Amino acid sequence: MPLPNILIAFKSKASTAIKRGSRGVVGVIITDTPVGVYLLEDNTQIPNGLTAENKAYIERAFLGGQNAVKKVVVIVTDTVLNGLKTLETQKCDYAVGPHDISPSDVTAMATFIKGLRDNKGIKMKAVLPNSPSDHEGIINFTTTDIVVGEDSFTAAEYCSRIAGL
Repeated sequence: MPLPNILIAFKSKASTAIKRGSRGVVGVIITDTPVGVYLLEDNTQIPNGLTAENKAYIERAFLGGQNAVKKVVVIVTDTVLNGLKTLETQKCDYAVGPHDISPSDVTAMATFIKGLRDNKGIKMKAVLPNSPSDHEGIINFTTTDIVVGEDSFTAAEYCSRIAGL
């Protein structure tokens, strides 16, 4: 086997390793003010002016797991539907809705993620509370009585933590 073939193999392996290493971006939609998109690399960059619940929700996304979260894209919006339009333009691996997401917004977000994956080739996944898991792009997080230390959480309030894993 000639040497140039080996170099080409190394170059292709290196480029795929870079692509594989670029994972770890969580998209978080929250309803709050000021409206905007924030790219955060750690929890010290959480914007001022958000409610305490929204700040804690974003912080849980940064807790990570075996691999650390590289970035959290926070989409602050007035409605979940408007946040989904913005989410489509962002590069995220996992997405979650607000900590107080309604069942109708869960359904809308699931439909939106399925459309991105099936029709546009965007391989984003969503962690959604109590959502029928009938698609590979939807992670159904259904549990009750989540207790961490002194704090108790609903499934919706803990979705950002699961996405950060």
